[in-house]
Amino acid sequence: MFSIKKMLVDLYDSRTAKSCSASIGDIMNLRRNVEHNQFLATTRYLDIKDYVEYNKQTFVWQNTVSRAAYGNKHREEDGNMAFSKLITSYQSKGYDPNSLFIVDKDMRLLDGNHRMGMNLYTDQHKINVRVLKRKSKNPGNLDWYLQKKISADFLKKVYNAYLQIQEWLIETGDTFCCIVPENEKLSELDLMVNIKSVHRYRLQSPLFVGGGIKLNQAGKLIQFTLDEPEYMIEDSKAVSKRIRDIKNILEMRYGMEFVSQIYFSQSCLEGKEIFDKIKNDFIE
Repeated sequence: MFSIKKMLVDLYDSRTAKSCSASIGDIMNLRRNVEHNQFLATTRYLDIKDYVEYNKQTFVWQNTVSRAAYGNKHREEDGNMAFSKLITSYQSKGYDPNSLFIVDKDMRLLDGNHRMGMNLYTDQHKINVRVLKRKSKNPGNLDWYLQKKISADFLKKVYNAYLQIQEWLIETGDTFCCIVPENEKLSELDLMVNIKSVHRYRLQSPLFVGGGIKLNQAGKLIQFTLDEPEYMIEDSKAVSKRIRDIKNILEMRYGMEFVSQIYFSQSCLEGKEIFDKIKNDFIE
């Protein structure tokens, strides 16, 4: 019965899945809660850090979780060897864009936790993903890890590392962003998004975004995250339906002319691309 069900699911995925580009921020940024595989990818990141910087080859973070998941069926030696080979591959070749991360319809990670750890560690933001047209069955919180009686000390160390990753994603611009005129407060924005940072800028030369939209010479870049981005795939890119909802709300409040002065990134990938273009012109 299980094999038939799996075969049907695989068939459904093969006919409905789409591939696109995204950023690690689209997957790893905090939403409502720290999600199961965001946490799991963080354990992989910690193992990679230990392996590269301290020559620790025991992969204690991975094995602690795997022993809790599989008990006596956990094959520690095989897992350590495969992990070591992945690290060596990244060190010699970098991220392979043909190796697609598997995510659900909401851009939640299903397969690729080790590679996500490597991309985080090696500062490689842009990735290619295969988006399935179904929702993940993984918990949207940390309940599983608590139920498995993994020590609180272990979980808090992973959680703190995840928070450090959040700070790094903001510092490197891997978030959603919007560009607003220099003197515009947009005071209701924080009722709809989670504002993380605000940067004033003054461009040294003209800059175009979003297929030809010219930015104001002076303005503000506001970085933010979303509780529920509601991703869709358009033109082989992940775009957020929630961003469109926010723009529609602002248009209803202030009109089209006002909204035309504001530019929202459609994803964290686009947000980082804009951030990288403007960061040298920040004037804080």
